[in-house]
Amino acid sequence: DRVLEITINLSKPEKDNKDIAKLVSAPKDTTKYPLCLLCRQNEGYRGTLTHPARTNLRILTVELNGEKWFMQYSPYAYFYQHCILLSNEHTPMKMDKNTVEKLFDFIEIAPHYFAGSNSDLPIVGGSILNHEHYQGGLHEMPMHKAKIAHYFKHDDYPDLEIGLVNWYNTAIR
Repeated sequence: DRVLEITINLSKPEKDNKDIAKLVSAPKDTTKYPLCLLCRQNEGYRGTLTHPARTNLRILTVELNGEKWFMQYSPYAYFYQHCILLSNEHTPMKMDKNTVEKLFDFIEIAPHYFAGSNSDLPIVGGSILNHEHYQGGLHEMPMHKAKIAHYFKHDDYPDLEIGLVNWYNTAIR
């Protein structure tokens, strides 16, 4: 019994991976307001001809790994209660040990939600790579239901179940 889940975003055009990659190294226009679609200054923003209005957008302040972050519900609701966690700092996406700490902090705050990252690589799907952020929400994705191919143990976390997901990409759950 297999289920195929497809999300189609008709609200914004897809970007070419090469164009996405250019955004990471592009010079920053510090005069632009808001700097990007993920900056906290979008909250309540009236919009312009070149930047969408976000008059009904509201954000919550959260602390992730000792840093100030924000949570908002996505204006592009791909699934139920789709939220975005965005860094207070306008810094590029970066996947490292701190990423895991931040995601664990979020699920401590909202244990009923999932949180994750597309990637910090343009070819994997991260479309806004010039502002660190994560996706989350109250939806059970197919990856959540996938079987575990290999389990791991860690002495520091004896009650934690860690597994390599039987998935087409590397995923640990």
